[in-house]
Amino acid sequence: MIKEIFKFLGFAGKKASKSINKSIDFVDDALEKEYITSSIEKAKEMTGTVVQKAGEAYQTGKNKLDELTDSEDFSTIKDKAKTFADKLEEKADALIEKGKETVEENTTLKNTIDKIKEEGKEAMNKLEETKDDLSKKLEDSIFGEEE
Repeated sequence: MIKEIFKFLGFAGKKASKSINKSIDFVDDALEKEYITSSIEKAKEMTGTVVQKAGEAYQTGKNKLDELTDSEDFSTIKDKAKTFADKLEEKADALIEKGKETVEENTTLKNTIDKIKEEGKEAMNKLEETKDDLSKKLEDSIFGEEE
């Protein structure tokens, strides 16, 4: 049985050796006939063409955009948009001013807002004090300086 295994391995080895030799012959033949070199050159040429076309497309798009921004239609649209933005800003300013006037005129609303502001300040002060106390306690517990 061992003889048969060695025979089989010898046969397989011979087949592998022949396959390798055929592969080497193929590569040598390909190199001699410059298939690989010409393929690389063709790939370079194609890549160069693609890059060139992309550059041309970019330049064409840029030129069209420049033409558009210089055109009268674009200027008209831009002017209309600016006018609209200015009007919108005026309206927003007017609404804000009206809101301020309403708050100033309505004493109940003004008092409520003032009270909310005051309570907010107090809450922030208490939160700050609590934060400082917690930080101190945490520091003391970590560094062993408990009271």
